Amino acid sequence: MAGKPIKSCLYVAGILLLLFLAHSCHSPSGDNRYVSASGNDLNDGSRLRPFKTLVRATRESLKPGSRILLNGGDVFGGNVVLEGDSGEAGHPVVISSYGNGMATINGGDGNGMVLNKCKNLILSNLVISGSGRLTNKEGSGVVVSQSGYITLKDLVTRGFQQAGVWIDGCDSVTVCRVHARENGFTGLGTDHRNQTTRVVFRECLAENNPGHPGITGNHSGSGILLATVKNGLVEFCEARFNGWDMPRLGNGPVGIWTWNSDSVVIQYCLSHHNKSPDMDGGGFDLDGGVTNSILQYNFSHHNAGAGYLVCQFGGAPRPLDGNHIRFNISLDDGLGCHQAGIMIYVGGEWFRENYFYHNTIVNTFHSALNFDGVPLYLMDPPKLHFYNNLFVSGKDQIMNLQLLPETELVGNHYWAYGDGGFSIGGYRSFSEWSQKTGYEKSGDTIVGEYGNPLINCDYSCLPLHPGQLRQLTLFKPLENSPLINHGVYLSGEMGVGDTTVDFFGKPFDKNDPFAGAGK
Repeated sequence: MAGKPIKSCLYVAGILLLLFLAHSCHSPSGDNRYVSASGNDLNDGSRLRPFKTLVRATRESLKPGSRILLNGGDVFGGNVVLEGDSGEAGHPVVISSYGNGMATINGGDGNGMVLNKCKNLILSNLVISGSGRLTNKEGSGVVVSQSGYITLKDLVTRGFQQAGVWIDGCDSVTVCRVHARENGFTGLGTDHRNQTTRVVFRECLAENNPGHPGITGNHSGSGILLATVKNGLVEFCEARFNGWDMPRLGNGPVGIWTWNSDSVVIQYCLSHHNKSPDMDGGGFDLDGGVTNSILQYNFSHHNAGAGYLVCQFGGAPRPLDGNHIRFNISLDDGLGCHQAGIMIYVGGEWFRENYFYHNTIVNTFHSALNFDGVPLYLMDPPKLHFYNNLFVSGKDQIMNLQLLPETELVGNHYWAYGDGGFSIGGYRSFSEWSQKTGYEKSGDTIVGEYGNPLINCDYSCLPLHPGQLRQLTLFKPLENSPLINHGVYLSGEMGVGDTTVDFFGKPFDKNDPFAGAGK
């Protein structure tokens, strides 16, 4: 089989991206504009004689090194629009709080702050609040459009009907430690109509973004959504309790996902307890038109939809191809729909070749893996490669495998929770299934396995935040686990890209095979 090795430069994209987008918060002291609720717009804007309103503080154009500093704990009327206000590398424009605590920008029924055609600007240490997702009128906490080299960090964005942070047609944007909650369409997102390049979401929390009350023809209520992105990175982020009030039936939200994008890496993230009134509501998703992207080192649990959805919808603008889903864990996902930890859906054309290896999928209620799609597109099925995964299930380990006959299963380990027995496609014997179907065979040798994986099942140690993922002991193989010396060598012809560690941070050697997310 001729594989398609993913470009090795993609794996260092995160580090290079962060270095490229890093900006200094220090600026010359020549243009500091202080704003306080007890100030006066007739003052000179110094710390001793601050302005009272943001309107006055932004009346004169901002220049490299300018700083607008809001008194911590005060509340200021929002709807602030900065048009073309730009700093320089090393001398950014800064908008932040001073004194004790975080200042609040109240956007009311509109946007909190709009940055349009700006460059080299830092927005930090602020609360940006709307009137509430049911009353705010299509606003977002921070809108960044047609801008570049923007840093948003240490923000709380809440109560907007559209998004906590919305990025449209930008280049080089870093969103770091932003807590987006109680918004409508999504917590943090990018607009699909204009491509955004080189965007980073790092250490962000998207929680309780329930859905947009006015959108009845499409999904809403996602945590973090990257649409039409080139070179994106999402890491150490968490999405939880989103999507529970989407006002429609049909395709729904996901905790963290991307579509119509290329070269996106989602890693070291936690996504759990996301919901949907109907479809989806899962943990992670590579959706229509995603290419050359990676889902790795993530943990998904107790979502209504699948932990990891790979879906090509009808009318997707690009192929779904060359993606790698590896070293991830799923626990009891698919509680509301999909009924599996990993869900593959062939709903459109151009669903091509994708790779799944070294994932641990444990589903005590349903299946580990599920396939579905539209009959027309199932006639031209994708090539899906599953290597060295651990599939533990309460029902059939794999559902509807017959729908995707081009699927390759090699070196995977299977187990039924409570030893309920092997079950795939009506077969109740693993060896019979392998011999008669050719799955889990290399030549004449059976390389897959069914049996108790002997892993740590102490569910009291679920991770509380992404920083705990590397310290996780749940699902680690025990000393005598058959996973440790099981699996196949992952050669380059299998399409497996470069990687150096497993889920638990242990060194990864392709010549030292094992099954599951790590050892």
